[in-house]
Amino acid sequence: MMRAVEQGVEPGDLAMLGRRAGRAEWVAAASFLAEYREVKEQLRPTQFDSAELGAYAAAIVRRSVHDPDDARALGALGDLRLLVVDDAQEATEATAALLGAFAARGVDVVALGDPDVASNGFRGGRADLLGSLGSVLGGVSVERVDLPVVHRGRPAHRELLSSVTAHIGTALGGAHRAARLVAPSDAPARDADPLEPVLGIEAPSPAAEGAWIAGLLRERHLLDGVPWSSMAIVTRSGAELPGFARALAAAEVPVSGGSARVALRDAPGSASLLAAAAVVLELWPLDAEAATTLLTGPLGRLDRVGLRRLRLALRHEELAAGGVRSADELLVEALSVAGGFATIDAPAGRRANRLAGLLDSARRAAARGATVEELLWLLWHDSGLESEWAGQADGSGVLADEANRSLDAVVALFAAARRFVEREPGAPARRFVGDVLQNALPEDSLAPEGGAGAVVLATPPALIGREFDVVVIAGLQDGVWPNLRPRGTLLHAASLSRAVEAARAGMPEPEAEPASAVRASVRGDELRLFALAASRAVRQIVLSCTSNDDEQPSVLMGFAPVRPPARRRRPLHLRGMVGALRRDAAAGDREAASALAMLAEQGCPARTRRSGTARPSRRPRRRSSTSNATPRRSCRSRRRRSTAWRRARSAGSSITSHSRRRGWPRRSARSCTPSSRRPRSGRARSTSRRSGPTSSGDGATSASRPAGSPNASVAALAG
Repeated sequence: MMRAVEQGVEPGDLAMLGRRAGRAEWVAAASFLAEYREVKEQLRPTQFDSAELGAYAAAIVRRSVHDPDDARALGALGDLRLLVVDDAQEATEATAALLGAFAARGVDVVALGDPDVASNGFRGGRADLLGSLGSVLGGVSVERVDLPVVHRGRPAHRELLSSVTAHIGTALGGAHRAARLVAPSDAPARDADPLEPVLGIEAPSPAAEGAWIAGLLRERHLLDGVPWSSMAIVTRSGAELPGFARALAAAEVPVSGGSARVALRDAPGSASLLAAAAVVLELWPLDAEAATTLLTGPLGRLDRVGLRRLRLALRHEELAAGGVRSADELLVEALSVAGGFATIDAPAGRRANRLAGLLDSARRAAARGATVEELLWLLWHDSGLESEWAGQADGSGVLADEANRSLDAVVALFAAARRFVEREPGAPARRFVGDVLQNALPEDSLAPEGGAGAVVLATPPALIGREFDVVVIAGLQDGVWPNLRPRGTLLHAASLSRAVEAARAGMPEPEAEPASAVRASVRGDELRLFALAASRAVRQIVLSCTSNDDEQPSVLMGFAPVRPPARRRRPLHLRGMVGALRRDAAAGDREAASALAMLAEQGCPARTRRSGTARPSRRPRRRSSTSNATPRRSCRSRRRRSTAWRRARSAGSSITSHSRRRGWPRRSARSCTPSSRRPRSGRARSTSRRSGPTSSGDGATSASRPAGSPNASVAALAG
């Protein structure tokens, strides 16, 4: 449909072209296009998609030469004398039509671009626009200037790009590829750059690939001084970005642009508020499933174990009273009224009782006629999630990233609620909640993502006009990049432009392109994407892939003959390093204990409150009446733990053993200093906490990273 609109083909003309070319799919598309226009004209007559908007603007500019009304519609653009187009290789037919319309008004056009890095081919982009600019502008003479020098990259980068572009069709005759790398004033420093210009990574699994990349980026940042914002990871498609974003977050590498956009009903932060509002407004019945969803969500804050204990407590009370109702019925009844869990003196009961009171307050507000914005604000403010998520978002790591995503979803939900109230002040709250729960599309957002101080995760088109010191081209798998499968085999949209040109010139229908030509065109588009990503690098290009029995590297990995050295003994992020040092110190390594003492002197505790792991509780957890007692440890177990404690103390640090045998609570050391946690009677005593040591990406037990950790100490201890 977009190609038809860009070519100025009406539904009737499209059907005629389909019958002429023997393509029934074009005839069917013409019928759908006619119906689509009728419906849009009735519901949204003033809205256009990108192709329609370009065609509409070009028509106004073209008619403005003779029509005074269209000339007045141009406004200040009517006095335009020069039009400069950057990255002209990304222009579509709609852009070309607009340039031709301005050229007809006598406007001079200057177009700049490189057809070897065009990335818009799958959207109808014309990589050959610069070569055919004269015909686009109405047959005027065009002066061509080839820029002779390149100001970005290193000689090895130019060799790589030359090898890649040699397999791409020459849209401009290939003369532009003769540009040489300029010798800047800092040429000696560039030649002495310690970074390998092109590096390759072959990992045994996708998880290992993400860990390798994260470790490499941390090395560049800590050891080579490359800012986070001067590094980028590029993948063939956006579907691969969330996986790398999770791998980098686990290694405490700040990222931007890697999170997948989801609908408000699916985002965990906003989904909990929508579920509570749906129950309050009786859009959803409060049954056992809805009660379980609310209790185990962010509003209820119960895990599966806590929910099971809550159900058992309700069931015990029912049996003691001589009742026979099931746990599901009791759960729904208790959640339906305020104070329904008041008789259960346990953490799970108190949390469930707060949720029941919150739902009761929301019901009373809805009965008073509160707007959807007021209702959602009551659920959000009284739940206490604001302070909890804000505190977690101030830290770093996986938990902080999840808190930030939840806060973003809540902000988007309130923005949508505000727009709904402003547009329809008297509309009921039920309609907004119902519409959002039925909408599977993510909300539009014009807010820029915070990229300062973060590694950029993007696809090649998002890197146009940007440069980075280090560019990692990830996911170079066979069949993924380059992906040589033909495009548009269902509707054959690529053949429409040739059919239109032949029909308008009175020529017979052109023959279908052979399979070899189609494959060459697809290969050219894939290599252009790769060349675009590689051309953004200033100091280093890193190519990475997964190589195992199921996944094979791409042929593009052949451009990186150099492989990085073996991975470091200890990770370069504080959580993983502290965990590895604690593990080694518990095994009797005095060097590791000394390193931990040095970290303590630098102000790096083994665990902090604002970190990437869950917060430690401020008091020992109270045992529920329905919970089982913790089994007593045997004398042999106590002797083993006491021996490990004395060994760690003799090494100069309060390091605990991480062996977690049956019945042993996980130890939680509060500081790296020996005097911070002394055992009584020669035996360590600890309380099981939620934010104990966690597992790092390489399998080592680790503690969370505090904010503002000294990078020099981390780099020195990595080994």
